[in-house]
This record gives sequence, C-alpha cells and structure tokens, in this order.
Amino acid sequence: MSIGSAILAPLADELTGRVTVPGDAAYDGARAVWNGDVDRRPVAVVRCADADDVAATIRFVRGAGLDLTVRGGGHNFGGAAVADGAVMVHLGEMNTVQVDPVRKTARCGGGATWAQLDAATQQHGLATPGGTISHRGSVD
Repeated sequence: MSIGSAILAPLADELTGRVTVPGDAAYDGARAVWNGDVDRRPVAVVRCADADDVAATIRFVRGAGLDLTVRGGGHNFGGAAVADGAVMVHLGEMNTVQVDPVRKTARCGGGATWAQLDAATQQHGLATPGGTISHRGSVD
C-alpha cells in the first residue's frame, strides 16, 4: 500500500518529530532494524519526539485504517518493529533516562539504549543487570 505525502501532511503538521516516507533520503535508515535480513517497507516512519507525537500518530493510524508497528530499539531478531504497508512509530529520539538514586529506580524513554541506561545509573553508583549488548535500543 502506498499513501501520498499529502495524506500524511495533517499528521506531520501536528508533530514535533518528523514523518519520513519512501523516496526521502532518510527513509532507508529510519526503517532499518538490527537484523539486516529484514527488509520491509512501511508507508511511513514517524520519528516521534515525545508522547504527544506517539498519541497523534496512533490517532492518525486508527482514523486511516492502517496497521501500526513500534520500533523501540529495532533489536528484535524477527523484525517485528517494521512491516510492509504499515506506519512505523520510531521511538529512537525518545531516549532520555531519569534516575532516582534514592529509590534506586530509572525511567527510560522507549528509544533509550542499555549504554545510556548504564551511563546514567553508574553516575549514582547503581548497576543495571539486564542487558549485555550496549547498543540494544536505538541502533541508529
């Protein structure tokens, strides 16, 4: 399925982030995931800057009757973050990490990597015993 940029214009106007479509210079990089064998082509990649962008994209996708995928880090071996004909919500720019050293907790954006989480927690003498691949999360 192909939808034109004009159909996406109202969504793009509402976003702080940006919409990338086939033919844009950034499209191939935006749709790429860790597993290079996965070569799927969404109708658009929405690089969300914040939760409002995510909500606006979901509303748009529902209204347009399109499929939706979410790319947190793009590290799923099967490539679930990208589907042909879908709109991909790309969380790579939502990568902040907030650490509460008193409670020993962290709040991470959907695009944060293990390296970012490790760096933020280490500043407070804390460790994150979950991931072993530091680029897991946003890989671009």
